[in-house]
Amino acid sequence: MRVVDFREVLARYGQESISGVTFSAESGCVTALLGSTGSGPGLAASVAAGLVRVKSGYARVLGQQPFNSYTVSLNCSYASSRSKLPGRLYLDDYLLHQARLYGFTPDEARQALRLLGLWEVRHSRISKLGRSASEKAKLLTVFCRRAELAIIDGLDGAMDPDDAAFAFTRLLDAARDDGTSILLASSNSSFAREYSDRIVHFRDGSVTGSIDAASKDGRARAILRVRVTDVIRASALPGVLGVEGNCILVRLPAHGTASLLSKLERMGIDVVSMVTEMREEGNG
Repeated sequence: MRVVDFREVLARYGQESISGVTFSAESGCVTALLGSTGSGPGLAASVAAGLVRVKSGYARVLGQQPFNSYTVSLNCSYASSRSKLPGRLYLDDYLLHQARLYGFTPDEARQALRLLGLWEVRHSRISKLGRSASEKAKLLTVFCRRAELAIIDGLDGAMDPDDAAFAFTRLLDAARDDGTSILLASSNSSFAREYSDRIVHFRDGSVTGSIDAASKDGRARAILRVRVTDVIRASALPGVLGVEGNCILVRLPAHGTASLLSKLERMGIDVVSMVTEMREEGNG
């Protein structure tokens, strides 16, 4: 299922524009929009989040036209390096306000603080946080909302590399577990390659091509073959590529392998065996 579907999209905001942009993002996957700052990924993410109106073309997010869409607002979370948090608030007060606004619990808020390594600074004013901690704080609502689609714009480039790796590894684990799809706008090619299932390349406001995780650097696709006791129910889990016999197939690198196994366990489905194998593009 396509959670994002753009066809020949033209949009402008300030000095930035995109033209003839066509790409899609599949359910349960991480899709990276990769390009230098101002070349289109950030604006495409803003269009998907419903913040910028399309001038022409076809744009659908979760089956809806995204601009001013209640459905998109309700089922998408958005975090951007360009957005500002209320600096006068203490971090824990801000997050509890977000909890009341979006309906997650205080316990979930506290767990997000711990997962992102922000527990020790929870009583600090947001304005007193360092740059990297401030950017991680923008991900807190994404962690807690458990939306159908998370749209993240430029946060990886604004964090220290170690903090970015720490935060996004935990975000991907949570997303795989909850079935959240991710649209990631980034200017960091190494980061996009590490954490995405598919990369859409932008240059000068246009899409220049896309590459699937199956064919990065021309390598074969790494597949995790998981033999389970109930393949029909297991096949409905997010991130499952397909079924062969009594096995489900999951693409590697499987950032959420532990979460996948945990979810199978909660469903009462036993894992009989797991085998990693390499397949050429198009062979499964």
